[in-house]
Amino acid sequence: MISVQEAKSRIRTFLADKRSVEQLPIAEAHGHHIAETLYAPIAVPMFDNAAMDGYAVRLAEFQAGPLQVQGEIPAGIDHVPDLAPGTAARIFTGAPIPKGADTVSCKNGWPFKTAKFLQESSPPNLCLQANISA
Repeated sequence: MISVQEAKSRIRTFLADKRSVEQLPIAEAHGHHIAETLYAPIAVPMFDNAAMDGYAVRLAEFQAGPLQVQGEIPAGIDHVPDLAPGTAARIFTGAPIPKGADTVSCKNGWPFKTAKFLQESSPPNLCLQANISA
């Protein structure tokens, strides 16, 4: 067994050897780390999307009472229907947020039946823009 000081010394030596910077073609970069932070020039994806599975809703309507579930929005869909007033849409992680929705309620946070939410009380952590990646 080695001492803590010896272990730290070996780690420093190992890391010092790895700090050199070299430019490589992408095809040869496997196993290497990037030397500086890179930022995408555009937002990817270019739309707000669901950060988790749940229901896309208007928060004010959701807190007021039951909402009719109007359908599902899977990830990868090309056309997203607008969210009609008084409705919710089942939504999956990565799917685009429909126009009219401002919040995604986690699917595990609410009891529901086939076509309606059973609104009992709002979860304390649900807020405007919750569970939406912008």
